[in-house]
Amino acid sequence: MLEVINLSKKYNEKEVLRNISFAVEKGTIISVLGKNGSGKTTLFKMILNLLEKDNGKVQFEKKNIEQHLIGYLPEQRSLYQDCTVYQHLKLITGINKIVNEDEKIDKWLHKMKLYEYKDKKVYTLSKGNQQKLALIVCLIKEPKIVVMDEPFTGLDYENIDIFLKEIKKLKKENKIVLISSHIYQPVNQICDRYIYLEKARIKLDIRKKDLIKENKKVIEINDKDYLYDEQILSKVSNDKMVRYIIKNNKAAQTIVERLIQENRTINYYGPLTIEDKIKQI
Repeated sequence: MLEVINLSKKYNEKEVLRNISFAVEKGTIISVLGKNGSGKTTLFKMILNLLEKDNGKVQFEKKNIEQHLIGYLPEQRSLYQDCTVYQHLKLITGINKIVNEDEKIDKWLHKMKLYEYKDKKVYTLSKGNQQKLALIVCLIKEPKIVVMDEPFTGLDYENIDIFLKEIKKLKKENKIVLISSHIYQPVNQICDRYIYLEKARIKLDIRKKDLIKENKKVIEINDKDYLYDEQILSKVSNDKMVRYIIKNNKAAQTIVERLIQENRTINYYGPLTIEDKIKQI
């Protein structure tokens, strides 16, 4: 188990994190969410021991975390641009004293569809391929804890699927995965739990299964004319659409039937998402 205990951090008297505490069991994928400046990257860097803590501690299995146990995919790729892809991975496997390194390098290059770029300089790769190389650097040492800061940046849909496949595999291997992302859709597919940071604190900590148990439904329509119904808990609108949170499935079905009879266009009808939950708090 990974334990984050009363972590706090200030920058020039500005409080970034205050008494942040949570525990993560093995085989769990957590999404750490929050607006820019909410402290997500600061939290990750303190878990990684890359940033001094003002207060608190981080433990894995009741001990201080040893660096070889953690794999890190930073938001800003830390890659050696003048190396070839192979040279870069050879350097990483050497630093981490990985056995059978050539076999593992070839395996990962094939898996990430980068083998044809093996002898290319890193700076010549596209942003998406550099991101896949960064993922190999993160995972090749087979860490027990994986921290990913905005992992889907620069990826197209095909490469997002590759990343999702590897993250799901980490869960099956009983690893702990922490992810921050502004792109909610892929995160929603894989996460077991969401932690939302706001004003230096944890504003929301909820498991996906508990979000589903709430039995609330969402209806989104392309119409500025509001629906009025006592079963509507809240609504969010912009210039193009209105999104309604409905009390339960039965009430939502009744409203959907009414919309169909009125020939109204329904963009989305389905379960409550984490984005909707955040907007309600």
